[in-house]
Order: sequence, then C-alpha cells, then structure tokens
Amino acid sequence: MFNSYLDNAQSYVGLERHLYELFYSEGQAHGLDAGKFKVPYCNTKFSDGTPCQDGNPIFSARNESNGQILRIVLDEDIDTLVSYHDKEMNCELVLVGKVALLDEIKKQMCKWIRSQ
Repeated sequence: MFNSYLDNAQSYVGLERHLYELFYSEGQAHGLDAGKFKVPYCNTKFSDGTPCQDGNPIFSARNESNGQILRIVLDEDIDTLVSYHDKEMNCELVLVGKVALLDEIKKQMCKWIRSQ
C-alpha cells in the first residue's frame, strides 16, 4: 500500500498520516491523554521548510510526562526489524525496518503506546 513512499510524496504523506492516526487511536483506546505527547517529536523539515521525506524518522513521539521517546525509521536495506534503546539516557526506543515490515513495526509501536 505504501511501497512507493520514497518516490511518491503523496504516498509518503499517507504513510505518515497512517502512523499518526494509529498512534492517536491506540492512545485513546488505552486512555492516554494525547496532550501529554509531543508528536512529531523529531524535526522532519530542512531549514528552508521543505519536508525531508527519507523515512528517518517516519514517526516520532515524546511523552512529556516521563520523557520516553519513540522513533520509527524506515530503511529499505534492512531485512528484519531492529529495535534498540539509546545508550545515553535509555529513554528512546528506536524501531528500524523496511516498509514491508510495517505490520511488525505497528505492533511494536502499539506495545510502546500501551507502556505509557
């Protein structure tokens, strides 16, 4: 459905929207206050305001209450989903995978949301 996200701006925006809608619906289902999250957390624009649509990140959120961050990076050269916590403060979960792994990425995203 979103396989052309790197070549098609409309597909890219649709994929971003899909992930943000999932974030808000999953959060609402679990009683989270969306106002306590900064979404997107990471800057995805160049200094001139042009969107940087390279998938790094395709989604990001920060829980302003506890400092926990979720960042999702799409990389078409990765065959399996990789996840790690940042080394410095251990407050950021990073998920890296290709768009073909979107279902798996969304499962991990929902798991993170439920943990908030």
